[in-house]
Amino acid sequence: MRAWFGFVAVSLCGVLLVGCPKPETTVSDANGNQVSVSGDGTKTTFTDSTGKTTTTETGKNGVSTTVKDEKGESKLEAGKGVSEADLGLPFYPGSTEIVSGSFKADTPDQRTALSMRSTTDDCAKVIEFYKPKLKEAATMGMGDAAADRQMVTGKLDSGAQVSITATREKGKTETEVSVGVSLKLKK
Repeated sequence: MRAWFGFVAVSLCGVLLVGCPKPETTVSDANGNQVSVSGDGTKTTFTDSTGKTTTTETGKNGVSTTVKDEKGESKLEAGKGVSEADLGLPFYPGSTEIVSGSFKADTPDQRTALSMRSTTDDCAKVIEFYKPKLKEAATMGMGDAAADRQMVTGKLDSGAQVSITATREKGKTETEVSVGVSLKLKK
């Protein structure tokens, strides 16, 4: 009976330990730099001797990196998707996002968003959709033997700079659309 009780107690402890999260690990060097890694390995924080911190989190919803220093906080998010509100522009109708190519970045001085999208429409149709939505719109074709590339640049009412590129490789049925918006923030 005692042997059976001991076996059950050890088994129960093993089951409980497997379900418990591992503790955060922190390592420091002689110069005052410190690295902390979460128990599940999805979050890493590096703090240098001046107090500047860089935190990177990874997960099924992409990667997020935050840097804090004397200028403030800067953040980069990739692989999470970008919204129309982030861009200040509508998505091209019927297009789908290429999440792995999209990102948002905020610094104390600037806000940037890039949405990579895919559509079956040709490059010219994509550019014609966006051109009237921009102030000071300028277009250019950059096609070559390998691909049709067209671009429109301009500004939004907010003053944000916009660059939209549509690219279709020869022989392909999909057009990749890159919608990039960058706004300098007032201090």
